[in-house]
Amino acid sequence: MEFNEMKIIWDSQNQEPLYAMNEAALQAIIRRRNQESERCLSRCFVIEITVGVIYGALMLLCAGALLVSGPALLAALPRMKAAASVWDILALVAAGGIWFYYSAYMYLARKRQQRRVETFDSSLRGNLERSLSQTDFQIALARDIVWWGLVPVWLAGALWVVTLLHLKAAPTTWARGTRRVRSASAPLRTT
Repeated sequence: MEFNEMKIIWDSQNQEPLYAMNEAALQAIIRRRNQESERCLSRCFVIEITVGVIYGALMLLCAGALLVSGPALLAALPRMKAAASVWDILALVAAGGIWFYYSAYMYLARKRQQRRVETFDSSLRGNLERSLSQTDFQIALARDIVWWGLVPVWLAGALWVVTLLHLKAAPTTWARGTRRVRSASAPLRTT
């Protein structure tokens, strides 16, 4: 074959599509994946918000119980040795407030994203832009969740643990990792 014949064959192939794309099937796949992603994201946010509300309510319930019937409540619990102070109650109220803050942050982040996603139309391009928006949202949430979600939750957990340790009047040997061992014939000793 000569060059001119090859050029004619080459040019004729450029004018004909060698493959076809089923745009409706592609759009259905993208829509289905968006829906799966949306369900998974909704479930995760519901769990996060519910956990925050439950722990916030638990912290406030404990603070209220200590405020209303502090000495009687602590006397009924076998492991609690110290009396509840105002600082214990304030720490539990702060921990509860932090958990509610976390729930509100997650709820508002979810609502902002839902408003953003609603603006896209139901075309192939709109579905792709919706997917990209979801991905951008998840990246931004992963970047911001440390300071706006995890650190406050860790602080609330630390307040809870410090309050429990104070109410239990944990000995300093416990904090160093020393445990008490009691044999059947020996008195209580530290190992």
